Amino acid sequence: MAEGRRRVEGAPEYWAAALEGLRASVEEVVTGAYRAWRRAVEGLRAGLDRVLAGGRDLSRLLLAGSLRGAYEAALRGAVGVDSSLTRPIRLGFRFVSLASAAAVELGPGVGGGGRGAYMRVRPVVLPDEAPPEHARLELTLEMFTLEAEALHAAASRAPPTLFLDGPIVDPPAALAGVRRAGLEGKYERYVERRVDAVSAALRAGSLVVGYVKRLRGRLFAEWASQQLGGPDWAAGVNDAFLGAALAEALRGPLTREACRGGGLVVATRPVEVDERRASDYSLYRQRGLRVYTSLVVPGFCSGNTRPARLEVPVPPGADPEGEVLRAAAAVEAWLVEGAWQPAPVLAAHRACTIRRRESLRLLREAASLYALEMAGLLGGGEAVQGMLGALD
Repeated sequence: MAEGRRRVEGAPEYWAAALEGLRASVEEVVTGAYRAWRRAVEGLRAGLDRVLAGGRDLSRLLLAGSLRGAYEAALRGAVGVDSSLTRPIRLGFRFVSLASAAAVELGPGVGGGGRGAYMRVRPVVLPDEAPPEHARLELTLEMFTLEAEALHAAASRAPPTLFLDGPIVDPPAALAGVRRAGLEGKYERYVERRVDAVSAALRAGSLVVGYVKRLRGRLFAEWASQQLGGPDWAAGVNDAFLGAALAEALRGPLTREACRGGGLVVATRPVEVDERRASDYSLYRQRGLRVYTSLVVPGFCSGNTRPARLEVPVPPGADPEGEVLRAAAAVEAWLVEGAWQPAPVLAAHRACTIRRRESLRLLREAASLYALEMAGLLGGGEAVQGMLGALD
């Protein structure tokens, strides 16, 4: 019998030395993070006037005070909009997927789970206009186009607040390579449709809020650093860190009193979306839509420290800071504690999401029918097996 593979292990002294080195490295990292945290909290506390919407005048941020009207107006009704895309499967030389979009209405007279204002699931077979190597990008664009239709349906209902699950201006990573794929025309038609929907909602008197729950990058960290004079602690800080530090900097006797009095909005001063970070924003500006963004800590008075980001379109002549504070008050009005997201956003996400297992079953059944039809043209069972093999 052949001798089994011998197990080779390092000598204990090497592992002991490695653990000792790891302990020292972890201690250094933790100590550095704590020092940065402490300096960030102190720096933000000293510079609240330059960073916090409303500055040190907490009366502007009270839900029971100046923002009470915005809070109560939001509760009269809201519509959440979202879209999703199933994982595509390859069928021959093409990709097949299911794109879906939903607009869900909540408010007085509406059932606890909401009422569907728009719901559509559309099968997509691509590539259509783009070369095959850009099929996945074209799929994403099809999903966003369907979301624009849901936005139009939502705007037609003129809700007090219209929530989008995600930003108003598409993130750069979502549609990178549109020009290389030859999809500029299709993308610009989609942007025009999206801007038309948002503009229609604004004309109807709706407050439009893009709610971005996953923070990436350093947009606000760099902005806050500029506002505070470029402190050392801001060099390696990201937006998630900054939001948590801002929440900690605000905690104290005054905010405890404000929270007992009916709630408090925590939001940074608004910043217009930067074309250097979202290059496609120029298309929105050309169509007359100005969009501002703000870092918020929803549920501050309930103990949350996880920040989010708002995007808010500002009508001509309106005050960006006032619009952002209205949006933050609407978020507080609909906030689901624990999830720390507005209920319309959660309802729209749930309505449009197709479970992966169900989507694969639907797509496989459709592909099987297609393969059986092709079998009659290509020569029987071997053709069926070859077509179905592409689905594995």
